[in-house]
Parts: sequence; C-alpha cells; structure tokens
Amino acid sequence: MRAFERIADLLDSDVGSAIVGPERLPLNKGAFSNISPACEDRLVFVDSGSGDILSSSHASVSLLRLCVVHYVNNKRASFDRREWFVVISPRSKDGSWEYSVVFLSRNGDVLRELSVNPLSPSISSNGRPATASSVLGVVRKLVEFETCASELSSISSGIVVRDGDLEADNEVLSDALGNILRFANSSSLFALGLSKSSRLLTDKGVSAQVALDSIAPEGAWVYDVGANIVFLKLHSRSNHIFRCDLISRRSDDNKVWSALVANASDPSFLGYPYGLADADKFAQVTMREASSLRAHFALVTRERFSSWESCLNAHDILNKL
Repeated sequence: MRAFERIADLLDSDVGSAIVGPERLPLNKGAFSNISPACEDRLVFVDSGSGDILSSSHASVSLLRLCVVHYVNNKRASFDRREWFVVISPRSKDGSWEYSVVFLSRNGDVLRELSVNPLSPSISSNGRPATASSVLGVVRKLVEFETCASELSSISSGIVVRDGDLEADNEVLSDALGNILRFANSSSLFALGLSKSSRLLTDKGVSAQVALDSIAPEGAWVYDVGANIVFLKLHSRSNHIFRCDLISRRSDDNKVWSALVANASDPSFLGYPYGLADADKFAQVTMREASSLRAHFALVTRERFSSWESCLNAHDILNKL
C-alpha cells in the first residue's frame, strides 16, 4: 500500500546527539559495554498494583497491594504481600483545599493519613488541580520508595530493585528517597529502579530507546556515560531496552548489571528480570477481584456514590454500543 510506504518515510528521522532528561546523556557508541551474567547472593524486587473500587475526578477508593520478592542465588527464597484500602478525597485547608489520603485495613482501621497538594507541578496540568487518580500514582510510588528503604535497612548486602524510576518528582516523595540513599550508602548495598517504559527523548524528539537501538552493539549491554541513569539490554535475543536509575554511582556497578542479566533469562520474557515479573504477578489486583470489590462497595453504600463515576464513564458506555 503506497500510503504505508509514505508513512514509513515520514517516520524516519535524525535521532539526535543526546538524550534529554534529568541529566543530559550524549549519544556515543563508546559508552556501550557488553555484560556477562553473574549471580549475586541476594536480589530484592519491589512492585505494587492497585484496583479501583470508586473512581471520580475528585475522589477515589482503591485496593493497593505491595509485593516484595527475595531471590537468593538466583532462586526465589520468599515473598511478602501487604495491602490497604486507600481513600483519596478533597479536604478544606486555609481557605483552599488539599487531597486527604487515608490508608485503611480490611477491618476499617485507620492505619495512616497524609495530605497531597493538588497543585504540585508533578501531577497538576497547566495550573489545573490534579485528579484523584494522579494522586494515587504518587501514593503507590511513596509506598514503594518506603519499602525499598526498609528492605535496605534490613539486609547486610544485596541489590534492591524497584519497578520504576527513582525520581522524587513530588514533595511527598523527597524524604522517602533520602532514606533510600541513606541506607544504600553501605559498600555492599545497591538500590536501583528499572523502568519497563521511558518517556525520555533525544534532542531531536526521538525515543531514547529507539535512538540507542540504532547504534547499539550485539548482545547484552549497558549504556553508561557516568550519570545516575543508564540503559540496559539484558539478553542478546531481547528487543527490550530498559531505563535504569541508580541512587548513587559506585566503581563496582558492573556487578549490578551482571546480576540483572543472570536474572533475565526466562523464555516467557527474555531480557526482563523474572524477580520483577514475580513481584508484578503477586502485586496485581485482577479485574475480577476489583469488580467484586466494586459490587460489594456499591451494595454496602446502597450505590450512594454511583453518580460520581457517571461523570467519567460516558466514553465507556459509547464504546460498548
């Protein structure tokens, strides 16, 4: 089809000379190094999942589930799951308002409360207040950061891996990230974030992964220009390139890359650490479970909040017609 040939021409472009993000990373073939697998004694993987029970633009109720998986000598040694109901709703404050975030147990006990500024630049848009669902993303990240710090404080050596970046892009996250840095100061402890996707672009607007793939060598490799962000391809037959955030740089960072390569040989997802796949699986709140919780909530509350969701679900109705 000639249109597709023309489309292909339109998509071809110059990849640029640098990746632009929290740090500027020059594109340089000399920054690639091949990686060989080598097991580390302990790898700890942290991820969370959530399921919506009530979702409107100004409030939400969700089940938040966190999972921590320990691998010892590249075999799963243990996993731990924790979960909370998280209620996010607006509350008046000093003539304005903020989001209140309340963590509840299944018995309804209040376990924790915090507040989030709806105008925080990381979650608001053009001066418009953030939605409750945006706040839930911050809450999930906070819980994962805190768990990474806790795991680092409880082991004497090893690598703690979060599913996602290590950017404290909201004031609520700063202290938690500081604790990760404090506990990872030991020479035998490493903390990193591995992102399945990345929005980083080059100075010509091209995806960082696409740009790197165009100049990358064969095999498993790390792209490292000495910054706190590197990129990894963890298996020679994988098509996936991952962003990796480091809490700090060390002279022996290579042992981290080698440990991740050793943990990324499962044929179901070549090049992705199966410890993170485990954490994702155990943290998931399935659609069936979320649907059951929504039905129970509607029954208990006599559908008192159903009109809140109708403000958002008109598109869903049209898609089913």
